[in-house]
Amino acid sequence: MEQIRVCTHDGPGAKPAIRTVPWPEVGKKAALIKVGSWGFTGNDLPLGVDMPYRTRNKYPWLDMQTIYPFTEDGVACAVADARAMKTVKSTIVPWPELVG
Repeated sequence: MEQIRVCTHDGPGAKPAIRTVPWPEVGKKAALIKVGSWGFTGNDLPLGVDMPYRTRNKYPWLDMQTIYPFTEDGVACAVADARAMKTVKSTIVPWPELVG
């Protein structure tokens, strides 16, 4: 992979910008890869994946998400809806085929 798509946000009221940038050069001795979302840290990922699986018959997790495309308009709408508390979880999906 030679290039990646990134989304940057310059703060409250600023429109998110999606751009393509060169894949960053990372030193071979150490790398910190940070994966996250608003409201959780990387340490929460295993617990966050396990809990919906264990309770899948009790709670409609997929129905509680609002799916947005990974476009400028999609990201802007997801952020605006999350700030306005219009969604339980705003989920930005880079490839529509992931959600079927």
